Amino acid sequence: IMLEYDEIVYFETMGRKIRVYTYDRMIEFYSNLKEIQEKLDDTFIRCHKSYLINSRKMKEIDNKQKIIYFEKGLYCFFSARYSKQLNKLYNK
Repeated sequence: IMLEYDEIVYFETMGRKIRVYTYDRMIEFYSNLKEIQEKLDDTFIRCHKSYLINSRKMKEIDNKQKIIYFEKGLYCFFSARYSKQLNKLYNK
């Protein structure tokens, strides 16, 4: 399955499987986030050990609950380790 970078909202790791989320669907395949991140451009950033997001798709960041919101009800969590980087990108 081929996806344009702009279609991808975020990746989530589930054990040995990766889920890629777009606004229309979710696709699962075997890989790891490190391999995926190495193949993508710098608009995709790590925000948690289990998530790799398309920074251009962020709509809101909840720093208290550590949640990144996207359009169409999608969201993922981020860790405190990445909060400074995320807030810098979000507030551009």
